[in-house]
Amino acid sequence: MEQYRILQAEFIINDLGAFIETIRRIGERERCSIICFDADRIAGMQHAEAALVRALRAQSSRCGIARSLEMEALLYASASRQCVIGAGFGVHAGFNRAFVAVVPPREGARAALCDIMKFVCVNWEEIDPAKKKVLMDLFAITGAELSATGENQLRALILERIALLEVNR
Repeated sequence: MEQYRILQAEFIINDLGAFIETIRRIGERERCSIICFDADRIAGMQHAEAALVRALRAQSSRCGIARSLEMEALLYASASRQCVIGAGFGVHAGFNRAFVAVVPPREGARAALCDIMKFVCVNWEEIDPAKKKVLMDLFAITGAELSATGENQLRALILERIALLEVNR
């Protein structure tokens, strides 16, 4: 049985508070958690999945940093213990591209989310030069560090930062 499902979606948020409340209500009604990761700050599906799996593990072992699975996942996505930084990896007012995790997967939740977002099948795995710069800044990865490991290792370095958060609790 699947423990979670991560989908890709695009949507516009006019009122962030109302959007988050709608997500929360859908989750309560469908007995699931819904986590939206800002795809522009995430190094692909593997990054979103690594954050989610570590958050689930932390919550189940009762050694999480945050009170909610949603915030725990965002903290892992950001590789930070600071909620303000973690929240920056969630959704924002305006146009959003997001990896949307539903834990556990509930078809009713997906159907309800269709009212506020459009699920897409697009390749968000490529890291173009602009996104590379954003990710390097967000995760404090230097040019020297990337050169030493290899230019194609940015995703691996980010996943390492996430793993280090788990070790440095």
